[in-house]
Amino acid sequence: MAKTYDRAQEDVGNFAMLEHVNLWQPDQRLATLFYIVGLELTRDPFLMVGLENMWVNIGRNQVHLPSQGTQRLRGSIGLVLPDLARVEAALQGVSEALADTEFTFTAANDRIEATCPWGNRFICHAPAEEFGPADLS
Repeated sequence: MAKTYDRAQEDVGNFAMLEHVNLWQPDQRLATLFYIVGLELTRDPFLMVGLENMWVNIGRNQVHLPSQGTQRLRGSIGLVLPDLARVEAALQGVSEALADTEFTFTAANDRIEATCPWGNRFICHAPAEEFGPADLS
């Protein structure tokens, strides 16, 4: 008898790892405000340190942000971040500087939904105990 596969029962889905996500964006200054200052991610200090591209570390993963126009992904990108309260405060801190862009964020219950200055959506979660210990350094 064939087993029925129920996708709704999967917590993670059908991927192993998204090591790099590439997103075109037109302004490194605004990208720095959103990704580095607002989301509190870190810029790769060794590679792509010029003004034409930025590599942002997200744990063992990266988002590459070349200055080549604007790119908007379908769907959203999920992030697990160690301290949502700090991220909420940091996003509030960049709100005025990003006011004339598509930037928005809302904090509700156990997550923060943030939209970058060019319309890409991020859903930020705290680590969940049911998935075991997480090294978010």
